[in-house]
Amino acid sequence: MVQVGLSVLAAALLAAGWLVLPWLLAVRLSVPIGQGDGPAMLRQIDAPSTLASLRAGLAAEVPENESAGARRYLSAMADRMAESWARPEGMAAWLGARGRGDGPVAALSSLRSARAVGLASFRLEYGPRHEQGGVAFDMAWQGDGFRVTGVRFLDAPPAAAAGPVVAMR
Repeated sequence: MVQVGLSVLAAALLAAGWLVLPWLLAVRLSVPIGQGDGPAMLRQIDAPSTLASLRAGLAAEVPENESAGARRYLSAMADRMAESWARPEGMAAWLGARGRGDGPVAALSSLRSARAVGLASFRLEYGPRHEQGGVAFDMAWQGDGFRVTGVRFLDAPPAAAAGPVVAMR
């Protein structure tokens, strides 16, 4: 009977740890986000898989109805944007453009959800509450710790909602 009780207790502790882990990962990720610290953010990222997911997400935003030349131009621009994430200054610029840099508490307050998507993978969603926009970071165990393995933009507002387009001639 004692062994059964200990087994049930161990299972309950393991389940509780699995439910708390995404929130602990969110705290860990919120520090570099909140400080706008590009090098610290890059240490949290598995670059090949994260940049591949970023490229795929940006490529999906290229409108299908554009001309071949426009699609090539927009695809090349998306590739350059994704490549900028591989450099600390590019990551810091992105964090600054996302309105971060107000501190870890402010970044953590923009956390929409932290949930498991697998046994050793979690999704952390950041963005304004009750508004469109935001970013989701997929984190997975990489052997030496949890790392960001994917990025996706959430609820991207339509281009018309972003404000008027100003063209230069």
